[in-house]
Amino acid sequence: MNRALIMVGKEIIEGTVTESYQLLIGCDYLSSQYNESEQNRSQFLEEVSEIFANRIIDGESYSVGLFNGLKIDKKTNRHVKIQRLEDSLANYLSNQICVRVSDL
Repeated sequence: MNRALIMVGKEIIEGTVTESYQLLIGCDYLSSQYNESEQNRSQFLEEVSEIFANRIIDGESYSVGLFNGLKIDKKTNRHVKIQRLEDSLANYLSNQICVRVSDL
C-alpha cells in the first residue's frame, strides 16, 4: 500500500503567521497556504480537504499519515521543520480528508 503524507505547520512570513498545508504522494505534492487576512479558516480547510481527498482517490490505494511541523521547501524540494500547527486543526483536517475519501 502506498502512503499519502499530509504535512502541516506554521511560520511567520513578513510579520504574518502563515499556515502551510501540503499533501505528498510519491514525488508529487500539492501545497496551499492560509493566513487570516485572506479568508475564513473553516472555508479554507473545507476546500483543502476536498482537493486533497480527490487527489488521494485519483491514485491507487493509500494509507494516510499526518506530520505536524514539517513542510517541503519549494526551492530545495527538501523537508524542513517549521512550527507545529495546533493539534486540533491538524486533526480536523486529517479527519475531514479521511471522511471525504471514505465517502467517495
